[in-house]
Amino acid sequence: MTLQSYWQEQTWRSRKLPDFLIVGAQKAGTTTLSYLLGQHPHVFMPYFKEAHFFNLSYRNGLKFYARHFPLSYKVRIKNVCVGEATPDYIFFPQCPALIKETLPTVKIIVLLRDPVSRAISHYKHNVQMRRESLDLADALSFEIMRIQPKLVNISESPIEVLKDYSNYSYFSKGLYADQLDRYFALFPKSNILLVDSRDLKTNMKKVYRQTLSFLGLDDASEIDFSTKNESKVKVDVPQKVKDILKKKYFEPNKRLAQKYGLDFNH
Repeated sequence: MTLQSYWQEQTWRSRKLPDFLIVGAQKAGTTTLSYLLGQHPHVFMPYFKEAHFFNLSYRNGLKFYARHFPLSYKVRIKNVCVGEATPDYIFFPQCPALIKETLPTVKIIVLLRDPVSRAISHYKHNVQMRRESLDLADALSFEIMRIQPKLVNISESPIEVLKDYSNYSYFSKGLYADQLDRYFALFPKSNILLVDSRDLKTNMKKVYRQTLSFLGLDDASEIDFSTKNESKVKVDVPQKVKDILKKKYFEPNKRLAQKYGLDFNH
């Protein structure tokens, strides 16, 4: 542990925990939105994007989490809104309850992308990171075996099990309605903002201002409205595989549209 990290942990009780979380979904524009918000003079985002506390590091305790954030007196002086973005928080089933227990009044921001495109982008990312050797069709066939959902326990499972659960969940991460149900069961609707990633792509300024309004912040000038973390990997996915994904997502997407108003079937 560095001297700075030691000092941060020693002062953890004096640090301001997040006012808002960007909880997902992976490959849905969370890096772009996090970057936009981080430019605001009254927003603090950690220098790295993903803390992974509630899905990978919860066993390390609140002292470990708090060291990522500013001292409370500095937040009060500068009137700063503190945030954090970890896309896996929407996917891990235990995360909503742990977040509610730790940050009972936190505001939740959720970006959702067409699950077929999301799954393909997720797969391309893994290929780029050299953690995927299967083609997408085989990866989908072996997904449940690889992610072992019944073994996932944030407080007890080996880190390798938790990472596999995240890394190889190409299809499962697109079952948005189930994931949203867990958050809406614990947090009031007024504390949750749903964003369609298509809106972020086509009208970034509008989504940015919508998010600021949700957080109770005024607009800010001199913001760089450019897309971040776009994949440059060329991976051919057969149309047959895309059609299989569309068919598998049809009913889950239908429930998402009926319950939460986001329609990815059309």
